[in-house]
This record gives sequence, structure tokens and C-alpha cells, in this order.
Amino acid sequence: MAKMRFMDLSKYTVYDLYAAGQRISVGYTMQDAIERYLEMHPTADPAKVEQELREAIQRQMW
Repeated sequence: MAKMRFMDLSKYTVYDLYAAGQRISVGYTMQDAIERYLEMHPTADPAKVEQELREAIQRQMW
């Protein structure tokens, strides 16, 4: 039987959370990733987190 590993999601970037959410959930949105990131990093600026995610998505499109 395979061993289950638990990942420390607090080390994920907001883009990592978004990409993982897209792979394992139907309808996982950018806002979902931003909210999850802010839950783990409550002092982060929501606008900067959103901008970081948008820029990361743009980089992946090219």
C-alpha cells in the first residue's frame, strides 16, 4: 500500500495553489487560490497577491 504524504501548503506560492486547485477541483478559481493563500499568510496584501498570480499565469501562457 502506498504511503500518504502530507504537504506543507504554506510553502506554496499563490500560483502553486492555483495550479494544484485546478488539477484536483472542478471550478477552482483565482479567487479561491488567493483566499487560501491569505488564510496561510494573513499579513500579505491581497492586491499584491492577486497581481502576483496574474503575472504568473501570464508567464505560463507564453
